[in-house]
Amino acid sequence: SKKLLVDIGTRRSASRRESGTLLEGRVIDIESGKVDRLTNSDWMRGWNHWEPGQAEVVNPRRRLTETLEGVDWPHWSPDAQWVAFIKDGFLALAHVQGVSDSGRWFLYNNEPPADDIYDWSWDGRAILFNLNGHLVATTLDKDKWGEMWVVSTRSGRDGSFNTDGSRVVYTANPPGKRNRALFIVNIFGENEVQITDAPYDFVSPHWQPRPPK
Repeated sequence: SKKLLVDIGTRRSASRRESGTLLEGRVIDIESGKVDRLTNSDWMRGWNHWEPGQAEVVNPRRRLTETLEGVDWPHWSPDAQWVAFIKDGFLALAHVQGVSDSGRWFLYNNEPPADDIYDWSWDGRAILFNLNGHLVATTLDKDKWGEMWVVSTRSGRDGSFNTDGSRVVYTANPPGKRNRALFIVNIFGENEVQITDAPYDFVSPHWQPRPPK
């Protein structure tokens, strides 16, 4: 791919007497350096995304966003068929085409509680999220969440799957330390290894993609 979809933080206008940071979207052409600005409200809510087989950034289907009104920063599955998001403290799931066609969506009432979402597995079969300070994984079972289990052996955050979904990297405070280090653990919470020990925080780790064959 020759383009990147990114978000950046921009300072609010001083003339508006507001403080803090606004997020704005950008599409960057790697070869030419051209930068296209995304400023629509749907980008601000996290809906724009790359869709498989499409060359440009895809705006969300209007009926989807209307049905899921109020959802901020949904996490798109790798094949763009599903969006995961937090709804009323639960890990919610919506099938993009189904919701767009019917205009209807509802909770199944078997969704696990969740505080934050971190990462879909590369094959789209599992998702990593935070619950009460620990990293938890659950599988996608047809159109619902399936088996769920705790991945991190300690309180942590900012997790990411490796390419085959067998291991997770996440950040946590080692015993007696104030700085966040990187830990790698297998998907079932076993064989944990601390891989960094430095006087600064590590945040938002992401695995390198598997090289193309």
